[in-house]
Amino acid sequence: TTSANNRAIASVASGFPIANISQTTAAQYCTTAGASLITNREWQTIARNIEAQGSNWTGGAVGSGGLWRGHSDNVPALALVASTDNDGYAGTGQTAPSIERRTHTLSNGEVIWDIGGNAWEWTNDTITGANQPTITASPGFTWRQYSALTSNGTLPYDEYRPSNASWNNSQNTGPILSDGTPGNNTVYGFLRGGHWSDPSVTGVFTLHLNIIPATSSSGFGFRCVVR
Repeated sequence: TTSANNRAIASVASGFPIANISQTTAAQYCTTAGASLITNREWQTIARNIEAQGSNWTGGAVGSGGLWRGHSDNVPALALVASTDNDGYAGTGQTAPSIERRTHTLSNGEVIWDIGGNAWEWTNDTITGANQPTITASPGFTWRQYSALTSNGTLPYDEYRPSNASWNNSQNTGPILSDGTPGNNTVYGFLRGGHWSDPSVTGVFTLHLNIIPATSSSGFGFRCVVR
């Protein structure tokens, strides 16, 4: 988007991410563009592909150091435009080897932007609070490390977590904000990836489950897919 009233779905190195949008409206935007709001399974497939490439780790090998995290230090305090695939630090004020690299390379050699950081991204999925992953002994909404979870709720392990059960923020995977309180039947949407202002909760596997689908915020964006 180039202004508040000039929004269009595109895959281009110009304009800012469309944000201040609810999950419901994001899905409508994608449909209007002849696409679909990305599903959580599709997001997870991308995240697992990213984690399997040594070039996406600060140490140059899978599991060595941490995954690149993207724009997340609040400098500048806004979402950034894309750029060319040649400069993954575009707009961040950072240079290699800063952790704030906005690009990841997939197994097919293609480059994908801002899967971790820049703006939260809606996926086309919902879940009740009671069915969310949690630490069984202490449910209730809070940020949790994936390695600390004792219950997956109704989500299969492979649909939201890193492949290695011991990986957490030490590997820059990002954490999960979840509930798991029995009887909480409120429906929440899936927000993934993190935000420009909080490095402690940003990563390609970050999952935020405490927002209802009708809620919009300046930090909530989305990603469409064409199948």
